[in-house]
Amino acid sequence: MRNAIGEDYPYIRYVKLLHFTVPTTQRLGSDTEVVVHTEFGFNGFRWTSITRGTDVLKAGEKAFADAYKYYILRVAREPSMGIQPPYEPPYA
Repeated sequence: MRNAIGEDYPYIRYVKLLHFTVPTTQRLGSDTEVVVHTEFGFNGFRWTSITRGTDVLKAGEKAFADAYKYYILRVAREPSMGIQPPYEPPYA
C-alpha cells in the first residue's frame, strides 16, 4: 500500500509502523468482533488508528488505510509535517 501511495505522496514512504495489536477476545465464533490498534510515526509525530470488524484482515487493512489517509490530509493542512530527505527526481 505504501509503495502505491508513494508515487503521488513521496513523503509517505518514510512513515513507520510503530505498534500493531489485536487484543484477544473471550468470545468465539465467526461473528466475533475484533479491534485492531495501530500506531504510526514520522519525524517525531505519532498518530493512531483503531478499527473494529468481524474479519481481522479487513479490519487491519482498514486501520492502515485510515492511518495513511489521516497523515496525507494532515500534511495537506500543514505541509511542514511532510518534510522528507532530499528527493531526487527519476532520470529521463
